[in-house]
Amino acid sequence: MDKLQAWKSKLLSIGGMAVLISHVLQMGNKSRHWASWNTLCMPCEEGSAGFRLLHDMSKALFCKLWWNFITKPSIWSSFMSQKYCKKLNLMIVPWWGGSHVWKKMFECRDLIEHQILWHPKMGSSLLWFENWTGLGALYFVTPPDFDCDESIHNIHDVVLDGQWDEQKIKENLLGDLVDHILENIKQLVLYDVLDKPSWMIETRGKFSVKSVWEPEEQERTSQCI
Repeated sequence: MDKLQAWKSKLLSIGGMAVLISHVLQMGNKSRHWASWNTLCMPCEEGSAGFRLLHDMSKALFCKLWWNFITKPSIWSSFMSQKYCKKLNLMIVPWWGGSHVWKKMFECRDLIEHQILWHPKMGSSLLWFENWTGLGALYFVTPPDFDCDESIHNIHDVVLDGQWDEQKIKENLLGDLVDHILENIKQLVLYDVLDKPSWMIETRGKFSVKSVWEPEEQERTSQCI
């Protein structure tokens, strides 16, 4: 009790309470009482410490880190890509280990990638691996047995004189996808700038931690109710 009174537990933040709990569990014993993060984040009624709030916020922040990694070229993003992706595309690279930061970023990949829409400007978006149609990456939209032409890398590879090369598109994509592209992406004007990413959840198209956090918070609240 003397230890606890000095902490003024009523004034602690959630993070402070987590440290307090960890400290109390280790009192009188040199060994640590380990528990997985997923276990700690389970509801209190299931015998957990109830750290779901911290877990959701942490996930939202790592989603932001993945957004920066994908949409903002930098020395850091280039280093991470070369270190962990080798010659594979970010969308299909498997998990084969890495730092804690990379692991948490990697866990966010499938959560937010389909919410990133690339608007063709220069046509620099990857034709197969980036979501520029609004349907998701074509690599995952097409059937598993579909043979993707690896000689076609970017959108501008299927553009001719500022317009869609319909013949090339029809030769390399299925009918439904061809119709969607020709009917919904009509104004194709190539500029001397890279394609622009847009966060589909926000009307302004800008990524925000709040846009990821709020759905997680609503789900957490509904489960508590």
